[in-house]
Amino acid sequence: MMRVVTEEMLEAVAHEGPALSRGRASGQHGPAETVGERILPGRRNVTLTSLAGTMRRRGFGEEAISAALLAENEAKCDPPLDQGEVRGIARSVARYESGSPEVERAARDGSHAVTTVVTDEAGTLLSDVQPERVGWLWQGRIPRGKLSIVDGDPGLGKSAMTTDLAARVSAGLGLPDGSPCEAAGAVICSAEDGLADTIRPRLDAAGGDPERVVALATVLDGEGMERLLSIPEDMPLIEKAIERVGAALVIVDPLMAFLSGKTDSYRDQDVRRALAPLAKLAEKTGAAVVVVRHLNKSGGKNPVYRGGGSIGIIGAARSGMIVGADPDDGDRRVLAPVKNNLAAPAPSLAFTLQQADNGAVRVEWRGETGLSAGDLLAAPRDDESSALEAAQEFLAELLADGPVPHGEVVAAAEQAGVSMRTARRAKQELGVRSVAVREAGTRGVQVWLWELPGDRDDQPDEVF
Repeated sequence: MMRVVTEEMLEAVAHEGPALSRGRASGQHGPAETVGERILPGRRNVTLTSLAGTMRRRGFGEEAISAALLAENEAKCDPPLDQGEVRGIARSVARYESGSPEVERAARDGSHAVTTVVTDEAGTLLSDVQPERVGWLWQGRIPRGKLSIVDGDPGLGKSAMTTDLAARVSAGLGLPDGSPCEAAGAVICSAEDGLADTIRPRLDAAGGDPERVVALATVLDGEGMERLLSIPEDMPLIEKAIERVGAALVIVDPLMAFLSGKTDSYRDQDVRRALAPLAKLAEKTGAAVVVVRHLNKSGGKNPVYRGGGSIGIIGAARSGMIVGADPDDGDRRVLAPVKNNLAAPAPSLAFTLQQADNGAVRVEWRGETGLSAGDLLAAPRDDESSALEAAQEFLAELLADGPVPHGEVVAAAEQAGVSMRTARRAKQELGVRSVAVREAGTRGVQVWLWELPGDRDDQPDEVF
């Protein structure tokens, strides 16, 4: 029999658990402090999970927990979570026995571990999955809780544009196409722009709220030395920054600067292993994560293959866009869709870069344009490099950490849009050596390795 949840009982449960009524000291884990009666993006799932755990600890079943969470979601979550997602939280917690470690963990800190249910069956029946609507930070362009990509050549305004978006989100100013935007926090991870002379002035020029924006680019290592943030190793720090301001938007600019030194950006498996935790963090917090890349020098016209590094990068993103120069107007820039796995492509938007009163670059949006991503890439580029130069750059980065089997070179070249004919020319230009690896006592070559000159200059071209 379902237990009816009265307002008095809900209030008692709320005061018993930490989720709805208690603040959180700096550095303390667990559900975050609400702002007034509002539960902001980035802490809604955690807060409702904590309430569900507290109710389950007191013996409430799924229906009662679901009813209470739905009421709390509508009353306090800003904006409310999808009802299917809220019911999913109730179902996940209610599957555990009252007093179990999983329930205690959910009540204590809103742990999402309770959403993973271990059974003896293989896979998940879709009948057990609650359908959810995709949440959007910017409809048709930047989904909440997912990865998005912005590609483009240096100097065309990618960073100015993403800072403009952060300003709009932080102050609730509305988005470039006129759609509304609820005020929320933003995290900017920038490896190329100065905080005092570039990022803060641009944010001010765009009307942003600096109280809601956290800059996170460097951390201290074990010896007290400053180093760049590393993805995926420093995911907990990014999560703390999201929690600090209730961030709905995270910008990583450029992605390659923050990838771990252990990650080869041209290897699909490396890239996916690095980006999976970032995608998981986006899903957990509900924040939209936008990563910025420079274009490669292949000169190809297919925008999907033009971003730097492995094709796995844009493969991991749910939305991809490109910033390019308007071929008919050198003063205009265009933000055009490249891919979207979650909705129909949004129209391309034009913008210009102006100087604000404080001397900073300010973005002025000029409305829709019929130019596509392909149109932007078909336009002549002032810094267009030859395919051979692109292949040399590709090989130098691929082999930087040591010899690579020929088969892996072929696969990586295909992903990077570099033909093997051009790769072989680049190999000759760079002096890359082919090293035969043979098994002792056999005649055949076990594998051929490609390696940069100087790696083993004192070694023979055959290794046993």
